[in-house]
Amino acid sequence: MGKLGSYEYPDWGLSEAKRIAEIIEEKLKKEIKKEPLATLLGHKTAESGTYVTKLVALERWGLSDGTRLTELADKLLHPRKGEEWQTILECIRKVDLFWKLLQRNPEKVPPREGFWEELVAITGVDRSKAEKEAGKIFSLYRDVYEYLFRVKPEGMSMKDVIAGTVLERGEIPAPTPLATEARIPTISIRPEMFTLTFPLINVSDYEYAISTLEFLLKKKKEAEAKK
Repeated sequence: MGKLGSYEYPDWGLSEAKRIAEIIEEKLKKEIKKEPLATLLGHKTAESGTYVTKLVALERWGLSDGTRLTELADKLLHPRKGEEWQTILECIRKVDLFWKLLQRNPEKVPPREGFWEELVAITGVDRSKAEKEAGKIFSLYRDVYEYLFRVKPEGMSMKDVIAGTVLERGEIPAPTPLATEARIPTISIRPEMFTLTFPLINVSDYEYAISTLEFLLKKKKEAEAKK
């Protein structure tokens, strides 16, 4: 398990975790049998450090409870038509660092060269620590972002994917570390029986608030068109 500041993240991407889950389902009837699984994955022993990180990654992505595959794993391995993107999104939400990266940059993966800046903004660690972990985190995040992008509904923007999820759950976007350290301007939106409060610090914060308003406007127009 990797860690940057207070944020933990898996050492293996969702694509690899899914591959392992497929093996567990096919060969071990969904049970996490450590010794047999180690052999199936090509490890000499269940004590192998690399093997242990794979088991931890399965749990971190929400695909294992430590003893067997979860319901989320079943949904990932056997997605219903049109719902696979929601399952991928649920897996991303299990890794808070990746979820916040997605919230801050819904339409693209930040460039590798400046990726450390995103990590500093989210975690509050210093530049040297962020740069040290940036390459590995970038690869893991890009893998799951591209997975989500491939399976999302055609014509649905990534902003709509994120905004819709936030609104359905009544969540507020995660503020940057500065939001807890100073009095900052905010904008609040109350579409239903909950309020979304957006801290306005960076350009991305303003863009995220605007994209949510655009999403609400689109849904309002669609609802009125059906009347």
